[in-house]
Amino acid sequence: MKILEVNTYTFITEYKIKTKGGVFIHSVSNDTPELIAKEEIRRYVDKMER
Repeated sequence: MKILEVNTYTFITEYKIKTKGGVFIHSVSNDTPELIAKEEIRRYVDKMER
């Protein structure tokens, strides 16, 4: 997993992620701490690679 791009908007932060299964985009609330956001991204990537 590699984070290719991070875009911050008014209410969300959007992550573009490259995995073995392809490139995915995942969004989290700006209220979410970075550590929790990265854990959420890991869970999302695991789900998408199945």
